[in-house]
Amino acid sequence: MAHLADNAEMRSPLALKLTDSPIVTGAENIRAYWRRAYGHVESADLKILNWSWDDRIARLTVWWQLNDTRASEFMDFDDAGRVVRSEAFYGK
Repeated sequence: MAHLADNAEMRSPLALKLTDSPIVTGAENIRAYWRRAYGHVESADLKILNWSWDDRIARLTVWWQLNDTRASEFMDFDDAGRVVRSEAFYGK
């Protein structure tokens, strides 16, 4: 989680289920969220379907699949290369 800025913000429908808020703010809170959401997963067959990088706005977008869940996530980076904002979208 060293790639997160201290004031990073993450939005996710899964965050809403686990935290009663769709937004998790702060690197430490995001770290705790990831442990709660995925800490029990020992191994994952995560398939990267595609990705794109927008140099103008420093945004990485990734499309992936895990079992029957498909997702799209974007991550916005600061000048130091740390994620300052991310958002995930899930579907089947």
